[in-house]
Amino acid sequence: MVSSRQIGIWLRSIFKRKEIVVFLYLVPLLVVMVLTSNPPQETQTLEEVYVQEVDHASIVVTGVGDESQSFYWERPNKTIELDLIAGKKDGVPLKSILFWNGIFYYPDFAFGRGRTPFQEAKCKVDTCMVTDDPYLYGSLDKYDAILFHWPSLCDLPYTKNRSEHQLYVMASDESPQWRFSGWQLSEFADFFNATMTYRTDSDIYWPYGYVERLSNAPVTDAEVALARSNLTKNYAEGKTKLAVWFVSHCKTDSRREFYVHIFKKYTKLDIFGKCGKPFCPWTESDNCYNRIEIDYKFYLSFENSLCRDYITEKMFNLLDRNLVPIVYGAADYANLIPPHSYIDALKYSPSQLAKYLDILDKNDTLYNEYFWWKPYYKSHYNYREMTNLAFCKLCEKLHEPQTHKQWYHDIDAWYDSGKHCHRPNRFKVPIKSFEFSDYVIPPEAVVRVPV
Repeated sequence: MVSSRQIGIWLRSIFKRKEIVVFLYLVPLLVVMVLTSNPPQETQTLEEVYVQEVDHASIVVTGVGDESQSFYWERPNKTIELDLIAGKKDGVPLKSILFWNGIFYYPDFAFGRGRTPFQEAKCKVDTCMVTDDPYLYGSLDKYDAILFHWPSLCDLPYTKNRSEHQLYVMASDESPQWRFSGWQLSEFADFFNATMTYRTDSDIYWPYGYVERLSNAPVTDAEVALARSNLTKNYAEGKTKLAVWFVSHCKTDSRREFYVHIFKKYTKLDIFGKCGKPFCPWTESDNCYNRIEIDYKFYLSFENSLCRDYITEKMFNLLDRNLVPIVYGAADYANLIPPHSYIDALKYSPSQLAKYLDILDKNDTLYNEYFWWKPYYKSHYNYREMTNLAFCKLCEKLHEPQTHKQWYHDIDAWYDSGKHCHRPNRFKVPIKSFEFSDYVIPPEAVVRVPV
């Protein structure tokens, strides 16, 4: 046993020999040895292990509500998936679709894996299966389709052995003005041969929502006029506030914030979210909308991008509520949603819009006419429902007989090229409409050759 006196003599001898450098190296080493000799023992749940693995891969996992998405990272059973594709399990061979990269936080596009999602979606053709396992086969050319989420694309497959019958699908639910990868579309000449986006001219249409016309909907102008005059419910009753806006992106390419800045000078507008006052957490969005439709008459459904066909759930969601949406976008609203169910802000200057809302606020009859369509149409905007529509269509396409070969020689010209979006500079006069007829997609952008 070494005494404290002996330790003291030893230390003094070190200093006498001027071996201070050795001492300075020795002390940290001893500290590390002590700390690592008995590491604290902590039990970890399976969920914690998944989150750590994901963090090490520099990927952020988010949740729906308060639930973890760690189960998305569980690896599928390779044997089961191969049996599905070969038809050994159900007796029906399945077309295979690979998620090359996920849609932000969801490796499986929040759609699912295997064949089950197609069956649950009640697809007209459900003999497909999806996987995010690029090593399922020995080679990537074995998949019938590979799905690339363009806004978050970071790497690409080795394409030397690409099959001529294989679909390389560019998927995007974001406008061309919102990108998160370093790739430029101009670099993808002849790479993609199919598209799955919100654009109505996509090979597979993937909308944010749609309005269903019910069988009892009026057809003629006279029938519509009668429906507008036969309203019995007063939608203005109990509403004491004028207009409201939930917004988290404070600086946008659509420059909606500049329109609102002028608009607020002429009328009362409450703004909530990251760009306004706190109201309620985003995880309780349904409850937030339930609360505001009690007090407010109008909601600003302003898009962050003014791009061809770009119309998001923020409009379809509001149609489902007892609020009049004030839209601000470059989509063809007239062909997508019922007439006189919304107000197009870009057909008014900010001051003109404020005056018009004041007229509607003082006249319940005029205000209620914006709800005439409620018994005759239904708004759909659930993300899973829209994703189901797109994947059902993709599955159908994989089973269609091939009448021609197609590829996007210049996908930038088709999707972006700086010609499909607008950045307005002034709002003192109305922007009556966005006409894209001044830019015609070049015929060589999409090549189609008969088989």
